[in-house]
Amino acid sequence: MLGFGIWNPFPLTLGGGISIEETEFNALLEALSPAYSTDEDSASAAELLAYAQLIAAIWAANERSFNQEIPLRMLEMLPVWEEICRLRPDIRDTDVARRSAVAARLLGFARNTIVDIEAAIQALLGANFDAIVNVGPSNEITYWPGVNPGPPGFEWSTNKAILCVRMTTSNLSDADFLIKREALANLLDTILPAWMTYSIGVGSEFICNEGICGRTLL
Repeated sequence: MLGFGIWNPFPLTLGGGISIEETEFNALLEALSPAYSTDEDSASAAELLAYAQLIAAIWAANERSFNQEIPLRMLEMLPVWEEICRLRPDIRDTDVARRSAVAARLLGFARNTIVDIEAAIQALLGANFDAIVNVGPSNEITYWPGVNPGPPGFEWSTNKAILCVRMTTSNLSDADFLIKREALANLLDTILPAWMTYSIGVGSEFICNEGICGRTLL
């Protein structure tokens, strides 16, 4: 393999400190130096270099295996965890989006306080998460029969149990926005308490002739 010295195989690594191979090689040289030559051109140094590279490969395999337990770093285990989480990624989803969906779903499995819900939303939307918008105290409405009855069809209702998620469309096409919004809706269907509902959109308020139905927040 083309290389730039024994510690920089191609492609050339720049920075990052001393490599694992060099660390292991120096440790082996130090351990065997009383009895073996430490000259880089010696047969013993070449043998120790091969051992060092093997040990480094084992470390790399261990690290790769460890990453399979971290949602945002998964490789081979990603399809397995998608099946465990009952996720059905779209064929157009990137690996980054799929990992984010797994991370969000695993966060949702643990608890469903508002802090945990927000963390799961952030994990899924990434840079496209703007804020969770709560209904202001002056706009809160709570109806229940016998105390403050609501209009027909809304006898038992309140807007205090609505989770409003505001997204941004930064770097998203219309199709990508719809895909992310659908993924978020599936997540919220799973992790929200049964007494809560949600709204997803963009913008701060709906203005006639400007807002887009189903996209701009009411």
